[in-house]
Amino acid sequence: MRTLKMTAGYNFSSRRRFATLAGLAVASWGVIAVTIDALVQMAR
Repeated sequence: MRTLKMTAGYNFSSRRRFATLAGLAVASWGVIAVTIDALVQMAR
């Protein structure tokens, strides 16, 4: 299912798909970093 979706995305517009995935990855990493930082602050 995931492979099919990726293939369709690349056929449609690989650059746009890559930009969207990269944006989501950065956003999720930011959320994770903020969550970890908040937990560390609470632990202190």
